[in-house]
Amino acid sequence: MNEDKRLIEDYLPIEAISKAASSEKSTRKGHISTLHLWWARRPLVACRAAVYGVLVPASQFMPDNGPKPIIMECDTPEQESETVSQWLSDLTSQGLKPHEIGVFVRSASQLDRARVAVGDAIFPFKILDENVQTTSGHVSIGTMHLAKGLEFRAVVVMACDDEVIPLQERIEAVSADTDLEEVYNTERHLLYVACTRARDHLLVTSVNPASEFLDDLRI
Repeated sequence: MNEDKRLIEDYLPIEAISKAASSEKSTRKGHISTLHLWWARRPLVACRAAVYGVLVPASQFMPDNGPKPIIMECDTPEQESETVSQWLSDLTSQGLKPHEIGVFVRSASQLDRARVAVGDAIFPFKILDENVQTTSGHVSIGTMHLAKGLEFRAVVVMACDDEVIPLQERIEAVSADTDLEEVYNTERHLLYVACTRARDHLLVTSVNPASEFLDDLRI
């Protein structure tokens, strides 16, 4: 199944678009920039954003107004857990609430790593299911598949190890180069979706060897 999703399906800076559209609407009459309103009064900013969002693949775009990721490659799962736990504790000491934090992993087999890290920070947590209901006062833990549509002030994307993302099982199951390319695109897209759930703070961790996809986040 081809999951070539467009940018408009996953991310559009609605607040920025609204602000620019409002400014456009207030531009004085008779100016050349408002010429398009003469024959079709449509918000040019919103139209351009919508067209751009339809044309651009979501997997090829990382919003530049999001938080710059902190990338930590650890030597052991224990070190990763300590890193995440300390990062979470530092944020909550600055006033963040547990329900403003999301922790995501590639698949269910990595959920225990997230549980340990959040548990070490002595935070209550909830494992997200298909209903994707967050709970006040609890850190949300889930797989990347459940991240779409959510937003948190702080996000941790854990277990970005080699053979975890892209998932080795999926790579071994393909036989054609086109299928392999699709696997890489959809796996990269999963990481993109998880990372873009963060509004203010983003931590991405792995246990060495790390996923090759982490290089994309350093650009």
